[in-house]
Amino acid sequence: MDFNKVEGKWQKKWKEKGIFEPKVDKNKKKFFFTTPYPYISGSLHIGHGRAVTESDIYVRYKRMMGFNVLYPLAFHITGTPVLGISAAIEAGDKKKIALYGDYVRNYVKTEKEVKKVLESFKDPWNIVNFFIPKMVDEYSSLGLSIDWTRKFTTGDLDYQKFITWQFMQYKDKGYLVKGSYPVLYCPTCENAVGEDDIQDADTNPVSKQEFTLLKFKMDNSYLVAATLRPETVFGQTNLWVNPKTEYLKIKVGNEEWFISNEGYKKLSYQKKGIEIVGRIDGRKLIGKYATAPGINREVMILPSTFADPNVGSGIVTSVPSDAPYDWMALRDLKKNREECEKYGLDFETVRKIKVIPIINIPGWGDMAAQRISDKMKLKDQNDPKLEDATQEVYREGFHSGKMNENCGKYAGMKVSVAKEKMKKWLIDGGNADVMFETTREAYCRDGTRVFVSVLEGQWFLDFNADKWKSGAKKCLDGMDIVPDTMRKLFNDTFEWLDKRPAARKRGLGTRLPYDKEWIIESLSDSTIYMSYYVIKNLINKHKIKPEQLLPEFFDYVYLSKGTPEKVSKLTKISVSALKEMRNNFDYWYPNDHRHTYAAHLSNHLSFFIFAHAGIFPEKYWPKKISFHGFVQSEGMKMSKSKGNVITLLEVKNKYGADTFRAYISTATTLDGTFD
Repeated sequence: MDFNKVEGKWQKKWKEKGIFEPKVDKNKKKFFFTTPYPYISGSLHIGHGRAVTESDIYVRYKRMMGFNVLYPLAFHITGTPVLGISAAIEAGDKKKIALYGDYVRNYVKTEKEVKKVLESFKDPWNIVNFFIPKMVDEYSSLGLSIDWTRKFTTGDLDYQKFITWQFMQYKDKGYLVKGSYPVLYCPTCENAVGEDDIQDADTNPVSKQEFTLLKFKMDNSYLVAATLRPETVFGQTNLWVNPKTEYLKIKVGNEEWFISNEGYKKLSYQKKGIEIVGRIDGRKLIGKYATAPGINREVMILPSTFADPNVGSGIVTSVPSDAPYDWMALRDLKKNREECEKYGLDFETVRKIKVIPIINIPGWGDMAAQRISDKMKLKDQNDPKLEDATQEVYREGFHSGKMNENCGKYAGMKVSVAKEKMKKWLIDGGNADVMFETTREAYCRDGTRVFVSVLEGQWFLDFNADKWKSGAKKCLDGMDIVPDTMRKLFNDTFEWLDKRPAARKRGLGTRLPYDKEWIIESLSDSTIYMSYYVIKNLINKHKIKPEQLLPEFFDYVYLSKGTPEKVSKLTKISVSALKEMRNNFDYWYPNDHRHTYAAHLSNHLSFFIFAHAGIFPEKYWPKKISFHGFVQSEGMKMSKSKGNVITLLEVKNKYGADTFRAYISTATTLDGTFD
């Protein structure tokens, strides 16, 4: 039996009969199910296939249980990735041309045609128009029960009218603000960048972190040490510099700072008017003294290779009571007369440096760094277990530690409280500043290193705006989360969500209605698109043009504001069509179940909850989210960048839908990983 032929026969019949194109039926209980739409960046692979096939098996079960099921899908094209592919091909990027040549060869017969298609990709819309029909065909070949009459792309003009309305809602409610704020930034793109723009950000998230820059006075200059723990300044015993690093002297306002070259580069994206005025070899700083901020005490500058020029400012303040790296490095140096003499240090002076206890931690006492180093039997300052030791001490100290009697007016204060108060005290006194850095080394999809930049006139979504966060928490509390262990991660994410860049200067997408130079970024335009599914087929049916989709149209359809007669007069859309769309929305919404990937929790899914809570009445808030794992190929996450992709076209041609569906449904648990 030719199973592919049998599959094709029934898939054709399903399409001809439109059996997966549900209509409003108030005699049946509805079930509206969604899973993330794919991004148009090449051929679909079995990672895409997993999510939609799991979903399809489930929605078919719901139909068998008597539910009126809506299962739609669309395509994501906005942001910079498609633009980046197009620009790389136009620039003659051999690697990118080879990759997309391989994709195109799956669909065209001759090299002449391949070359012609690749040439057309210099227009990004041709990438979209080439791949979407193939994607629909490949998804359909899996036997999916998707309603394709509702498909759209996030670059369609009618969809852009919908997003314009969404952002007008944000502005009216005070959620959309303009100002200066640190953001992840690509210098080449000259854009704030988000998860969709950064390599591997889906599986290895990157965010910004704030360092406090402690200013150690030396003669008429300052050595600037970056720390994540300003609350530890009372325990400072020395400074660490890297003897293998050349440090820059830079002018910052009226001050001169010493900082690593890499630190200067990061700072240059955050402060205006800084300039290099000198250089010094790290070895020449060793043995000198500088006045430590906060405690106004002279401390010696000592050598250590863990003072990484790529991290922070490349200079590290030493608090050996509570920092395992500092404890081990100081212990190593106190035992090594030869090392001290190598750098012209007086061995006895180094040995006399006393550790200063500052924080009491239940179970660890006031010398946590020493105790954990002994417990873990750390060998020296290069021990790979030091990072784990550091994280444990910092975590325990922050959550349960208290400042001791050595900490002046902060004595007895919880570390979690003292941290912000002491940072403010240091900054207000002119003893410190701030610098932002990425939580890991990250690269834009075009290969450029990502930095944190303070951009002026940037548009943000302010998740701490009046009552928005409390509404989102209420929405979350009313939802089913599968597995429920993910609920805490949502709550943790909600706590730290603050301001997020909502627009860029380049990329595909919707122009910000209040500032046409900006384009709404690709996660901000993908938070309530589920609501567009329920009317898109009717927009097509009634041949409604984008220019007819005025804000009043969406106000009526989604929020029941105004009357159909008044809206009809404004938009030239018939009263009957308006009533039909309002009726469809009211029937199908809310989104009953969203099935997605765990890596989306801290961005898309959190924004999904916030957006619904901020715009729609409570009865239209989403009801359920479930999570699936990811696909591995030969032990590694499958992705285009790793070159280990198995495409859905291969599945279609080599195995067929039934084999793939049987494998997907038996090879793993719902939330597990499979290889």
